[in-house]
Amino acid sequence: MSDLATVEATFAASRSPLDAVAVELRGPDGATLTHCRLEDPLGVRMREVIRQLFDDHLRLRALTERRLPELVQDDRSLRPRLRRPVRDCNESVTRSPIG
Repeated sequence: MSDLATVEATFAASRSPLDAVAVELRGPDGATLTHCRLEDPLGVRMREVIRQLFDDHLRLRALTERRLPELVQDDRSLRPRLRRPVRDCNESVTRSPIG
């Protein structure tokens, strides 16, 4: 499968709810809705589309990223897994998770 075909197939799940929203807004019922009546339901549906886009993005990364065979620390010892720095919302410093 080509790179473009992989991307298209991975993001196919996001297209369905987005297309459904667009069809609904173009239809006769969508044209008569006021801003007030449209804002909340549209916000809920678009949050679902965004959630699906994030899921599809992570799925694509899992398909395309090269996995490292092993992780080596600065002292050349093997690390069992990758640890990324964690930033707490209330802290201005970066710390590594325990474990």
